[in-house]
Amino acid sequence: MPYGPFGNVTGDLAVIPNLGCGHVDFPADVTGKLAVISPGTCTFSDKSTLAGASNAAVAIIYNNVDGNLSGTLGSPTNSLGPYVPTVGISKAAGDALVAKLAGASITGALSVNTQSENVKTDGTFGGGVNDPDYPGRRTKGSGQGLNVQQLDPAIPA
Repeated sequence: MPYGPFGNVTGDLAVIPNLGCGHVDFPADVTGKLAVISPGTCTFSDKSTLAGASNAAVAIIYNNVDGNLSGTLGSPTNSLGPYVPTVGISKAAGDALVAKLAGASITGALSVNTQSENVKTDGTFGGGVNDPDYPGRRTKGSGQGLNVQQLDPAIPA
């Protein structure tokens, strides 16, 4: 997600109970794992930060409505602490992962490549890049995502 750090992580997936909006939602055994988190109540930024504070390696947030999750961490920093690499997946993929994890252990690999930079813009898309009166920030990402079908071809993309 925009503003999140980059990283390459391989580890077991763990479903986070509740909504991942408080430290108590993250069990002690989430350390080093890819945390699968449902959306709702708090920001994606808080979910990522709380996952990191609980020593999860990654936050995978799944949509609560049909379709892909397109979200952002909202800003480069969060007062709760640093972000972990964070991605969004579809509701179908999230529901399938949660169901699969109820009876099995799944190991996944995630590669997140992001770049954040300060730029000067005039507030419009594609113009005024050198205008010193309008500071801005943009985040570009590539390779963000978890290929859930590599984990299990039966899980929808």
